[in-house]
Amino acid sequence: MAALRHLSTNSHFVIAGISGIGKSALATRLAELLRKDFDIIIWIDARDLHDTSQLSDLDIRRHGTHQNISGLIRRHACLLILDDSELTPQQINTINLGSSKIILTCQTTSDPAAMTLSDLDTASARTLLEAGVSEPCPDKTFQRVTSNVGGHPLLLAALNRVAQTEDWDAVDECCEGAVDSVEDERHNKVCQRILLRHQAALTHELAFIRWCDTSRFDAELAEICVSSRAIKNLQKRAFLSATNAGDARVHDIVHKSIQAVIHVSQAQAETFKSRLDKFIYSEGEREELTLRRIADLHAPLLCRLLNSDQSASFVYAVALARSSDTSLELIGDPVPKAQAIATTNNWTGREIEIRAIIESVEAIYTITTNNKTTTEARQSLSKNIKALEILRSSPAAKDDILADIKHHHSKMLERLDKLTEAEAAFRELLATQPKHAAGRLQLARILAKTKRNAEALEECKIILKQDEVLTQTSQAAILLEALRLVSSIGSLEDIKTYEPLIMSALKRARDIDKAISFRLIAAVAQKTWYTIPSLVIQMFEAIEWRDAIPASDSERFDWAQAHKQAAKALKKHDHRHREFLTAAVDTYEHIRTPSPYQRIQFAEALILLGRFKDANSQLEQIVEARREEFWWQRRAQALLGLGEPGPAMAAINNALGTSKDPKYRAAFLQVRYLIKKTISDASAVDDLKEAIASLSADDKYRKQLEDDLADILQSN
Repeated sequence: MAALRHLSTNSHFVIAGISGIGKSALATRLAELLRKDFDIIIWIDARDLHDTSQLSDLDIRRHGTHQNISGLIRRHACLLILDDSELTPQQINTINLGSSKIILTCQTTSDPAAMTLSDLDTASARTLLEAGVSEPCPDKTFQRVTSNVGGHPLLLAALNRVAQTEDWDAVDECCEGAVDSVEDERHNKVCQRILLRHQAALTHELAFIRWCDTSRFDAELAEICVSSRAIKNLQKRAFLSATNAGDARVHDIVHKSIQAVIHVSQAQAETFKSRLDKFIYSEGEREELTLRRIADLHAPLLCRLLNSDQSASFVYAVALARSSDTSLELIGDPVPKAQAIATTNNWTGREIEIRAIIESVEAIYTITTNNKTTTEARQSLSKNIKALEILRSSPAAKDDILADIKHHHSKMLERLDKLTEAEAAFRELLATQPKHAAGRLQLARILAKTKRNAEALEECKIILKQDEVLTQTSQAAILLEALRLVSSIGSLEDIKTYEPLIMSALKRARDIDKAISFRLIAAVAQKTWYTIPSLVIQMFEAIEWRDAIPASDSERFDWAQAHKQAAKALKKHDHRHREFLTAAVDTYEHIRTPSPYQRIQFAEALILLGRFKDANSQLEQIVEARREEFWWQRRAQALLGLGEPGPAMAAINNALGTSKDPKYRAAFLQVRYLIKKTISDASAVDDLKEAIASLSADDKYRKQLEDDLADILQSN
């Protein structure tokens, strides 16, 4: 096959052709044939991909976890399929592929090596048209078909379905009278007629797609609004293109035809809206990931619904999505809504209204933070927190819903840096709801933030004894975060005590927000990579999303640190050592505004990879006033790697001269020993001896230095 031959000697292969011509089908077939040659097959709906830089930060599964595809394809042999892409050959050529390859499908391309798919030949067209039909297509009808649609695979498959469900006369009618039009118009006209033939059988499916006003929709949403067979019914008529991560997509030509000839009746729109409304009500109580995924993909639909129907469920869903382009006026002012709810005597059946208010307060804060400034976001929160205070004070607020309001109110106080008030509020909540794990976790965070680590640890340990937290999926996030806090502020013995729980919690983490798992792994790795390296490696082996990229800078730094510590826990000859370091560097690079400390940590990873020039560049971006002892240590290592022992010696002496904590002296002396060794300084061994003497007898690092000294003495 020409495509396979091309890919054997080239890094990418472009498949071009009009919608429905079979580009995705060919890409799928190539992936099946090449599966054994690659570590990973990655399929991306690339219509929203406008620049190759986006490959480093994609939420391809729409579960809130972003993937660094750029890093993944550099480090592993991947077959990356970019379906329906507009990237140019020049852009593709800028991607560092390593041993990976790309298959790209598009409608048009300037790539001279592209394979442009054309219509099927006459024999193949007839075979596809007649598949599964007992009577062969009459010659006159076949001639009309080929005159109107040629050998277009999608339309032939759709006409084949017409023949199976009706007869060849129906096929003839679909093609009649379109022959004088240009090709695109003929195709559209035939497709529209096919849709109308199926309209009776697919009344709700086609209306639903028109109602969504997008060719890409959530498969579960179709099941909710139409039926459990909606996707299968559309697939049977050959209307759906490739699907990914719970999404479904109709071919562009089908979508155009739906927009042209399908109309949504008021009754249908009300049915879809009502079913979505009921779904949000039922799922809102459990805060399931399905609802968040639907809210994310269909934020424009939900905003449109909210424009005409101020249902609490739609407010809730729009607030959940927290899309940066959502108008805050659409969400509305939560304070009057809270006042209206607070005056009622009974909240039974109105839980979603309460949750909509709670989520609105947080959504307004988040959207304002993203679009404006933190100061403006806090100003909005200072005003909107009153909504939570009104709800909390209502006589109708009772039991779990009251606990939830108190919890979110206290959380907002913490965001406003009113830590004393927040602590008091959390303690008040726990006095009546001692098993409220989320509230106890927030209290522990405040205690840790105010340097009361012993008290914070005690609160975490109470959480980790609760059966609900240990067994319920809905409590998994709290379990992970409590373990993360213990790992951050506790001792090595605390981590050892909870090691089995850490591992079991991580294995459950694939079903929830991964960001908390990033923080847990980072916290444990930071403390145990040297003393319990096996635990660090176990943690990475327990996860399936090692190449994920967290959303915030702080989480990205934690994740990069975790990878670096995992690398340091391995022997240098282990292939994973370099893989982990490269993943760390990829993640450090995506920190948008790195602090001096973060740059120094980044430089260490680059030094471990032998990229001394890059490490030096990172260090030079730190202003002189912020260059402290660790900056000088990394500077010395980078300069030594660049073959400049003189400046390296000056740098490490600066580190030793400015060091305030004697526990770091051994590490600095070891660097100076290496520099002296490079220039054959006879006093080099004295630095090594001094480093050993500065460490306690049971220190693991001391044992490593003693082994180095023994090797030197033996060689002499």
